[in-house]
Amino acid sequence: MQAPAPSLADGTADSGSTEFQLSLDELQNLALQYNPTLMQAHERVESARGLRIQAGLKPNPTISYIATEMGNEGKAGQHGVVLNLPFVTAGKLPKARAVAGWAQEQANVVRFAQEEQVRNSVRREYYAVLAAEKRRSLAEQLVKRFQEGFRDTKARTAFDATDADVYQAEFLLHQAAMQLGVTRSQHSAAWRRLTAVVGRPMLPPAPLTGSLTEGIPELTWDDVSTRLVAESPQISRARLGINRTRAALQLEEARGVPNLQFEVATQYDNSTNTQFVSLITGFQLPIRNWNQGNVIRAAADYRNARREVDRVELALKWSFAQTFQQYEIARNRVKQYQTLLIPTATKSLDANQKLYEAREISSLQLQIAQRLFTTTNQDYLQALANLWQSAITIEGMMLVDGLSNPANQLQSTAVQNTAPAPNQPANWGANFLDR
Repeated sequence: MQAPAPSLADGTADSGSTEFQLSLDELQNLALQYNPTLMQAHERVESARGLRIQAGLKPNPTISYIATEMGNEGKAGQHGVVLNLPFVTAGKLPKARAVAGWAQEQANVVRFAQEEQVRNSVRREYYAVLAAEKRRSLAEQLVKRFQEGFRDTKARTAFDATDADVYQAEFLLHQAAMQLGVTRSQHSAAWRRLTAVVGRPMLPPAPLTGSLTEGIPELTWDDVSTRLVAESPQISRARLGINRTRAALQLEEARGVPNLQFEVATQYDNSTNTQFVSLITGFQLPIRNWNQGNVIRAAADYRNARREVDRVELALKWSFAQTFQQYEIARNRVKQYQTLLIPTATKSLDANQKLYEAREISSLQLQIAQRLFTTTNQDYLQALANLWQSAITIEGMMLVDGLSNPANQLQSTAVQNTAPAPNQPANWGANFLDR
């Protein structure tokens, strides 16, 4: 039998292969081009920018034709033009623009957060594929060695191997082949998840460059919790929510001040052959409705936004505590494998290999040692993958869902313009017709 292959856990994937390989940077660049959520986040910013522009626009004037006293004393009557000019008071337009501006800032934060989510999600799936790739390679090696062991055991039945040895060697071979099928399925599923996040689901499987053991982050709770409060986009967005709701409260307070309406009419009187001008100005009397309900609602929204910052910070720390626990467990497991289990399994396999070569043990006993070596390395690879998953989640400040809809991260940012809609006359502005 051939000597067992070394563990793949510490090397790069298929480093000797000339086949086309993909790196993490290449996959992340592909995701930045093709992941649909990034364009969605960009369009959300554009939508918020449009709302900001619209919120600050002055209302359009309304021009109307007016004809009165037609047929009086057989004359054509009075004909002219009415110009309605609404004036928005109390700084409502800049206040509405400020509300929409803070909403746009929130949308910008969400766009940045979505880019981070995509990068982190690709990174997580990349390491999952890398681990699955190596686990599959180990399973393939084990099947090849068990095939050799089965043939060797059958050949030795004429000497010292029994039928029971043959059946056990055959069982080990079938078991290894079954596990190989599992690792191939796991690799296919991991590759599909990776390509889905990248946005190229038809990308054919390719080996990945990189190492599972190099560059593993060493994290401490104090450092990550401090960074979380200082840099988290979720907290930044919540803080911007305070500014937005404060501006919204100021806007609702200003909306209690009525707008002014000016109407200027110029008419020609055919009965006297004279031209005259009329002017009307007025405003609604806020004796029943001075927007008091919306002021109460906006004040409550403002107080709620201030509490939202605390809630988001606490919720993130709660999630961080769970993820950091997983990180510590995975890190300790990896250290145990590196310092104890892998060296012990390697020594056991080396010792059994020497005994087999000296004809002191059977092929079957060597196969059992090979299985222990392989399963230990496969478990080590899974521990490394788990360590990377939790480390990336922590470093990425819990932003790891690269296919989440950015709309789910946005509160309603619609801002109602205080002016009448374009081309819509004011409600009371037709009283020239009622003279």
